[in-house]
Amino acid sequence: MRLPSTAYFDNAWQQGDKLRVKMTFPAILRLGVEARELLPRTRTELAWVYERWSSHDRITVSPQDIYLRDVELFPPQYKVGDVAVPRNFKDTWSLRWGLEHWEKLGDGYQIDLRMGVMYEKSAIPSPYLTTLTLDLDKVIVGLGTSVHLHKTWRVDLLYARVFGFSRKVSTDEARFGMINPVRSTPADYPDYVNAGKYEASAHLLGLGLAVNYM
Repeated sequence: MRLPSTAYFDNAWQQGDKLRVKMTFPAILRLGVEARELLPRTRTELAWVYERWSSHDRITVSPQDIYLRDVELFPPQYKVGDVAVPRNFKDTWSLRWGLEHWEKLGDGYQIDLRMGVMYEKSAIPSPYLTTLTLDLDKVIVGLGTSVHLHKTWRVDLLYARVFGFSRKVSTDEARFGMINPVRSTPADYPDYVNAGKYEASAHLLGLGLAVNYM
């Protein structure tokens, strides 16, 4: 851990560096339908995905014999206890659509063309949105292609663009406090550190190679 910069910790040092982390990940429900041959050599898919992120309410960090030593006004040996990182996620869903078309090029060659779009709701309510996990409402648009080299080799290419919808967290609604490994009486007016404007976007590139021995 990073020790505080206050003078009480000038001569302090940490003994031990192992810990256990416990958290709950969500159950996921996926429903989809595929239609083929609405157009020649073409198929399309539509899917809805539900993720029960409300089960992810905290991350519990349990130090394994970690001690702080030589902290001013502390016992000579201070054992660090469990720390709970608040998450308080909420259930979320996404809607996804994709289209694939393929053409034979002769002599065993084939090219596949794909495109798709997805809209996904964020699983993090504004009071607990932090840079620890930056998840916003988003739209993802993707393009892809596969080139079949006879029956054995296939090369895949992918490009996708993630458009995140910015969100502001005001100082009044922020509820993510500073993580303190030192046990103390809760402050009457805690310091919340996650207020601000959050923005995110991404470019995704993919390259794949498949070999079929059958």
